[in-house]
This record gives sequence, structure tokens and C-alpha cells, in this order.
Amino acid sequence: MERAGGKTRNAVEPRGSNAPEINFDDLTRTSWRNDATDKSESSGVEEKRPSERKNCIMDTLSYCWAKTEILSDKFIESINQKRSTWVARRNFPEDTPIEELRRLNGAIEEPQYKSQLKLKVHKVNASEIPDTFDGRTYWSQCESLKTIRNQGGCGSCWAFSTVEPMTDRLCIATNGTVKFEFSAEDLLSCCTDCGKGCQGGAPSKAWAYWKSSGIASGGDYQSQQGCQPYAKSAFIDGKTPACANTCLNTDYKTPYQQDKHFGIDHYAIAKKDVLQIQTEILTNGPVSAMFGVYDDFYNYYSGVYQHLSGNRSGNHGVKILGWGTEDGTPYWLVANSWGTNWAGLGGFFKILRGRNSAGIELNVMGGTPKVTLSYCWAKTEILSNKFIESINQKRSTWVARRNFPEDTPIEQLRRLNGAIEDPHYKSQVKLKVHKVDVSAIPDTFDGRTHWPQCESLKNIRNQGQCGSCWAFGSTEAMTDRLCIATDGKVKFQFSPEDLLSCCKECGNGCDGGSSAKAWAYWMNSGIVSGGDYQSQSQEGCQPYLESTFRNGVTPECATTCRNTDYKTPYQQDKHSATEHHQIAQNVEQIQTEILNNGPVSASYTVYDDFYNYYSGTSPTGAFRFQ
Repeated sequence: MERAGGKTRNAVEPRGSNAPEINFDDLTRTSWRNDATDKSESSGVEEKRPSERKNCIMDTLSYCWAKTEILSDKFIESINQKRSTWVARRNFPEDTPIEELRRLNGAIEEPQYKSQLKLKVHKVNASEIPDTFDGRTYWSQCESLKTIRNQGGCGSCWAFSTVEPMTDRLCIATNGTVKFEFSAEDLLSCCTDCGKGCQGGAPSKAWAYWKSSGIASGGDYQSQQGCQPYAKSAFIDGKTPACANTCLNTDYKTPYQQDKHFGIDHYAIAKKDVLQIQTEILTNGPVSAMFGVYDDFYNYYSGVYQHLSGNRSGNHGVKILGWGTEDGTPYWLVANSWGTNWAGLGGFFKILRGRNSAGIELNVMGGTPKVTLSYCWAKTEILSNKFIESINQKRSTWVARRNFPEDTPIEQLRRLNGAIEDPHYKSQVKLKVHKVDVSAIPDTFDGRTHWPQCESLKNIRNQGQCGSCWAFGSTEAMTDRLCIATDGKVKFQFSPEDLLSCCKECGNGCDGGSSAKAWAYWMNSGIVSGGDYQSQSQEGCQPYLESTFRNGVTPECATTCRNTDYKTPYQQDKHSATEHHQIAQNVEQIQTEILNNGPVSASYTVYDDFYNYYSGTSPTGAFRFQ
């Protein structure tokens, strides 16, 4: 920080011996951010001015440079004497004011806002989660995962802990082709809804801002990287910079608005659920997290941190990028934003995993970067000629050819598979049991020719970039069945858009849903009409939206017809079912159901080879993705 007399010191450098000896014992023995009489900035009440505090002789912390108890040799030795899972050493000069340390912890919880966030629920396969995982080596093509950034004297951990995983995720989604460093400066200064800049902010609202407004590029202080590198006012002075809608780096040629990159969604991960957090990281990349900093954490050097001594100091935002076990103790691998000189792991640290240590597993969040087709992506192995040839060399029952461009990111392919199993709910669904006459089941049956009066059976629809297969699989079968039941008189195309956006209990929209609950929603709430994106006649009340098709964004639920040319009001347009049921896991039962009532919806596991299916009969693939 910049001190009186114009002298500038780095926070990790020793201070001069001429500093006045001021006693900070009274301050270091209180939990400053939680003290009822000395509120934190995040509470909206200003703390007491330095001139009002005991033993502070001037109206600036610059003159309060006495030794700080929690940085003393005595305090550090008391930690190490416990012989716990970690080692303590001094990372900050002993005369660093306690307020300067506490100010680093600027992550603000927003329980009311966070409760409205979409909860991402993965289908977890515990056997596929490795015992040890390090994102730095797993995604070696993305240098950002190895980088430790530095927030300086500003309480901007909330901004760094979100722009860092955003940066990583965009790189991962494009297989290392797009290396765009999101600017903590831009987020810090322009997201007024997020909080108070250097005085603290909400990571949950930072993710929302990424989606709604976009964030420009920008590296660390003095890096001169990107459109808006971190400013001196934030790094040195701890002051929130003014929002600028231009690039502050005059050598950067891309205009500010064009430089902005966006997210297409953001979400929370289930609290205290280690397997969900691990699956999210494996699937999409590092996540942001928040934990309570205690006085002993400032002295962390190595090992697996868990709270041993001192008071709670504040909430700190960080990035989780892996996990493992050290000497029998499970840990999360975490990136801090206090520079590479902090601690003995080059700015990284390990914290106890599985016990919600200091609240580290309570506020885990992530999001999906918007990836445009204009990016030049690296080749994807499972779409390569070599992989396709290896399938065909087996001379199986089917032929493989490339259906997707070879540079399509693997994450984009995997996102198409959004069917979520819900065993608990499915167990409550009525089981339909037919009286089967095997002799009446033909060897070959094609619904397209059996019900020629229903053109819908011949139609192939397109979910685009959205993981909405669960909605398409069910609305397509609903459409066919209504047509069949009326002998072709009612040709009503059910809208996956309406189901996708309004069935909250079904799942997570473009991030997956339950087909079983989709059928229940049809019965209980009804679904309006709606065709494909850009269908020739803009068919129905709610056709598929461009934002859903191109960007994979779950649309907001609308209770009116989006197609202004469609004359039937939304509520009147809804069609519903009298019942829904599941079919026994039996071939003859499934065949009899189709013969009697029409097409059915189903879900299955997609393996890597299936993306290249061209013709023939595809058995279960041999190449499974995680």
C-alpha cells in the first residue's frame, strides 16, 4: 500500500524500523468483521474510524504499524506445536495492520439471491471420480489454471474468485484455443449490483453479471494484458476504480464492447456434497467457492489447512481446481489471489475436504461460457479420422462417419445429452402392463408408415446447443400420440420451449431434465404448441427460441404466446393428458405399448462412438465419456 510521505511498499515486504510502536492487542483479540459494535463494510455500516480506536494516533492506518499478534512468532509457534495437518510460517510482515489483513476478505454472502439460483444436479458415478485430481495437469493446454493472480490491497477476492474460473472454463470449453483472461478490474468497477467494489461483493452476482453484461479482458496489475488490466488504485490504494466503458490499455486494439465475453448460464452446486462438486469440476472446470478466514490462515505455509487458532476474520472468495489426499487427510486444491509469494505452494493451498471446513463446501458456484462458432477450435479426438477408422475396422453391425466438425469441443457434444434419471420419482409412476400376444407382434414395424396420416412421425426436430433432449423426446411422443388418438384429425405440435422453460420440477432446462417429470407436467399443467427454431411458418404459440437453439440458454417461462401471429391465447392453447405411465423393462411390453398407443420416450447412455453413427444397428458403444 502507498504510505505517508509518498513511499510505496509491497504488502509482503518488511516495513521500516522508524514506524511508531502502537499496541494492537485490543484489535487483534476481537473478531473485527463480526463484532457487534464494529461492523464490517459488508453489513452496510461503517466501522469506527481509526482515530476513534484505542492507541491509533492518526486518522489513517498508515501510522498504525505496531506488531500484529496473529503474525507473531509466538502465535505461529502455538499453531505448529499442535502438530496438526499443516505447517505455519509468516507470510506477511509482522507489523501488517490487522485491518489490512481483514480487508482482503471481501466475499459477501447473499442468501436471498443465492436461494433463487438454479441448482446444478449431476448424475454422479462415484466409481469414475479419481482419488486425486489436479486441473493444472489435466487441462495442461490452459495455462490460466497454473496462474496465481494478486488482488493487492483491495477486498476484491469475490471478483478474482469468479473471473479465474470463467477464464479457465472458456479455455477448457475450446480445448485451449481461446485463452481470454477475464478482467477483475472490469467486474470490480462496473458490477454495481455485486456489492461495493474493494469493500466487498457477492460472487453469486458476479456470475450473473457475466451472463447479463459480459466482461472484458484484463490481466494483473502492471501486466498490460488485455483491455482492462488491474489498476493501481485497486492494487496499491485499495480503492474501487471508476467503471470505464473503454479499454484502459491503449495498446489493446479490440474495442471494449467487442472485447466482452459472456456466460450463457450460472448456477449453484449442492451444499456439502463432495461428489457433486467433484463431478462439476471434472465436467466443466474449476469452481468459485467461499470460506471463513480465521486468524491462523494468514500464516498457512503447507499441508492441509483446518482451523486451529484465532478468531474469524471474514469471508474469502477462492477457486477450487482439484483434490487429493495428503498423509491420509483428504483436501481440496485451491487457488488464492494473494500473489505467488504467499505460502509455500506458490499461492495455492490445500484445505480439509469432506467436512465443510470453514464453510468451504457451502457456496460453490459455476457457469457455462458462451462459445461461438467463430472460434478456431482444436481437433477433438473422438471425431478424428483415426477414431472413426478404428470403429469401422471392427466390422460390427454399423458404419461410422463424421457427423460433427472435427474441431467441435467435446463439452459441446456432451451437453447435448441432458436426460436425467430420477429413480425415486420414477418408482412412484404407474407401471403399465399389457396382456402380450407375441404372435400379434410383427417382425418389422415402422410407425411412419403405419400411421401415414400423422406427418409428425416423419419429422426430425433440432434441439440445437441446448441439453433439452429430455423435452424433445417427450413432446415428440406426445405430438404423435394425440394425432394417432384422433386418427390424424388433431395435428398439434407440442412445444419443447414451453416445457423446457416452465417445468421447474423437471430439472435444469438446457442443463438437463427428467423425462418422467415431463410427462407428469403434461398431465398436471398442459403444454402449448410450438415448432422448431426458424420453422417456415413460425408454428404454434411458443416456437423454439434462437437463444435456446444457438446459445443453449434456458428461456424464461412465458405465460403468453411468443409468436404474435398465433391467435389462440396461451391458456386456451394448452393441451394435457389424462394419465402417464412407465413401461416394464421388457421388449414385448414396449412393442405392445407402441402398437397400441404410439411412440414412446426413452433415455439411454451415450458413448463416444455414437456421435459418429452413420448407418446400421448400433450396439452399446465401447468408448464411454465421463
